[in-house]
Order: sequence, then C-alpha cells, then structure tokens
Amino acid sequence: MPSRITPAQPAKRQALRVLGYALGLSLLGHAGLLLLNSEAEPARDTSGSKAQLPALSASAAASKATPLGSVQTLPAAANKPGPEPPLKPAQRNPLASPSPAPKPAALPSQAKSLQESNPPSGTPAPALTSLPSGEWHYQLSQQGREGQAVLRWDLQADGAYVLSLERELAGRPLPGWRSQGRMDAQGLAPQRFVQTQRGRERAALNFRREEGVLSFSASEDLLPLEPGLQDRLSWWLQLASLAQSQPERFRPGREIALRVAGLRGQPQDWIFEVLPMEAKGSSPLLHLRRQAINEYSGEIHLWLDPARQYLPVRVLFQLPDERGWSLQLMPAPPGENSAPDSREAP
Repeated sequence: MPSRITPAQPAKRQALRVLGYALGLSLLGHAGLLLLNSEAEPARDTSGSKAQLPALSASAAASKATPLGSVQTLPAAANKPGPEPPLKPAQRNPLASPSPAPKPAALPSQAKSLQESNPPSGTPAPALTSLPSGEWHYQLSQQGREGQAVLRWDLQADGAYVLSLERELAGRPLPGWRSQGRMDAQGLAPQRFVQTQRGRERAALNFRREEGVLSFSASEDLLPLEPGLQDRLSWWLQLASLAQSQPERFRPGREIALRVAGLRGQPQDWIFEVLPMEAKGSSPLLHLRRQAINEYSGEIHLWLDPARQYLPVRVLFQLPDERGWSLQLMPAPPGENSAPDSREAP
C-alpha cells in the first residue's frame, strides 16, 4: 500500500530548503570576503600613503558584497587617536601661604554712614585745627539737681589731641570721659577712649589702627576698625569739625551720619537731623538731633555756635529713665578767655 504524506511534511521540507539556502549564502559571503582581503594585501614599499589606497577601496567593496544579516568585521583604524590621558591635578606647594580671604562687604548701614562721614574727593578736609586748645565750663543739670562740668581740649602741633570731660553733681564726682588720638584727613581719629571714676580708669576702648582692629577692656572681642569711627566723646568735636569745614551739608532737613563705638557693644549709626537754626543770645545756633536708636538710648540734642567755630554750647541727653542730663556753656570768668572768643554763652 502506498505511503500517505501528511500535510506537515511539505512545510518541513520547505523550512529545510530555506535553511540550506541561508547556510549556502553565508558560506559564499565569507569566502568572498576572505578572497578580497587576501587580494587587497598591499606590498611593502616606501610609498606608504599610496599602498593604503587599494586597501581602502577593497574594504569598501567588501562592505558592498556583504549580504544582509551577516556579521561584518571592520578593520582596525590604525591612525585613530586614542583617548587623551586624564589631566593630573595641580600640585600644591605646601610652603606657599594661602591667599588672603576677601574682606566682607560693608553693610548698607555702614556704607551710608561712611559716605556721610567721609567727605567726597575734592571737598576740603575737616578743619578742626583752627579751634585752639582751651577749657570750657558748663552747668550740669540732672534730675533737678545742679552741678558743673569741664570740657578740656588739648591739640598739639603734630596733630595729637586729648579731649576730656569731667562732671560733678551736688559735690559728688560722676564718671568722666577721656578721648586720645590724632587729627587726620577725616577729622578726629581716636586711639583710646577711657571712662574714669575718681581719677582711675574703669573701662577702655582701644582703636588699634596699626592692626586695624577695635578692642575692649570689658571683653576679648576684636572688631574691624572702620574709617571715621568715633568714640562717645570725640563725636562732639567731630561734628563741629564737619560743620566748620563743610557748612553746606548742615542745611535744615539734611542728615549727618557718624559711626560711634561704645565701651562694650558694636559700633552703631548715629544719624543727626539738622533742625532749623535757633536764635539764642547774640547769634543763631546750629541744632542737631539724634533720634533714639532703641528703647534705652533716648534722644540726643547738640547745639553748635558758628560764631565760636561751632563749639558745643549746649548738650542734652534725653534718656528714658532718670539718667538723663544736660550741659549749658557758662560765661568765661573775668580775665579768662577759655572759649574761642570772649563772647558770653547764650
């Protein structure tokens, strides 16, 4: 009986036939590639660049003859540059000193105060040197009681100065102040400020200008020394110096800023408002007012006499408690000429 061919046999034969064709084409492709590579091997001669031209054309032909689906082996690129070696980190010299750190920028409040305190280029420098050395007596008032105070100003020919204030209330001495320093292009440049009690130093503030720092006797803190910085007494005559050398800045409604350092705290901006001139006595007085900085500072008023080279003739400390006090310039005793002129105080 003849054998029957199931329907699956033609499909199996067809798959074997396709597989055979694929193997044959693959063998033919590899054989052609080997033949072309062997024929394209250049002869060694001195014309190196010319000998490589056939190899390049043969490789192009081989790429065209390679059938789809076969693996093509690409020739190594002999002239392709390799990856660059990583850069070595810069060697540091252990003996080299580190670069100095940049100085911090000034705060807006500091920049404003320096701009106000330091005259711009082309303007005359403060001319406080025209105020001669002298001693001025004031009437001291505090809590309804009366006393006396003495302001002494000693200016040497080399620019060194000593400014002191001594106070006595009802026969009892109060803490005194003393400022020592030199005159420079910006006016008074304090070097040391001390608070005294019965002739002895109780607290000190040092302006260490060679080191550029500000130090305190009450703490170990060191602060940067700012240009134009004043102490708690030097600002009196610093304002007189500025008013005498730059009177156009002291028109009513304008503000004058100073940086003032205390015995224990950070320097602060003292903003003085120029108030209208007050006609007292024989000449009008320049009235300056500093608003309260905080709830404990209170207002400060200062009256300067242009006829006396802007000598302070009245000072008022309006403190929020019973510590407030005021000074009023007294007439010079007969036969003495302690003020810049012989005129009586208003």
